[in-house]
Amino acid sequence: MNTIPTNAHFCQRARERAGVEDPEALFLALCRAIEEQRHDVIEHCFDVPGPEAPDGRPIRAIWRLRAPQGLRWRRRG
Repeated sequence: MNTIPTNAHFCQRARERAGVEDPEALFLALCRAIEEQRHDVIEHCFDVPGPEAPDGRPIRAIWRLRAPQGLRWRRRG
C-alpha cells in the first residue's frame, strides 16, 4: 500500500525551489493560515472542480502565499 503523505509534493518543491529547511512546518503554518482565514498571509486563487466536503466547501483549492515585502527566499547553490 502506498503511504505518500498528502504534502509530499509541496515539501519536495519547497526544498528544491525555495531552499526551505523545514517544509513540513511551513505546510502546517499555511494550513493554519487557511483555517484561520489569514488573508494577510494567504490568498485564495480558485477552486478545483470536483467533490465537496460535507460542509459544502470544495475539497481542492489553489492558494498563494503572500510573502512579506522584501523577503528573499534562500536559494541553494
